[in-house]
Amino acid sequence: MKHIIVTVTATALTLGAWSAAIADDKIADRKENQQDRIADGVENGKFSPRETAHLENQEANLNKESTRTGSRTAGTSPTNKRRGSTGSRIG
Repeated sequence: MKHIIVTVTATALTLGAWSAAIADDKIADRKENQQDRIADGVENGKFSPRETAHLENQEANLNKESTRTGSRTAGTSPTNKRRGSTGSRIG
């Protein structure tokens, strides 16, 4: 019985880490696409220098926020963030 519990727990942890890695890849891809869209807008004159600066500042603020909060803390309560826990308990 213990072997089954250990196996299920290990599988759940592995799947959790795998899904977090996929989410991080998607975020990185979206950030790269956004930067490409901004660059394209600058090249073909769709954005004024002021609009470009505004978009770049927004992007920088989002990057600071995600760095500060951590990309893997989504859905975690502030108390558990301070504790370094996701709040999920097994057994």
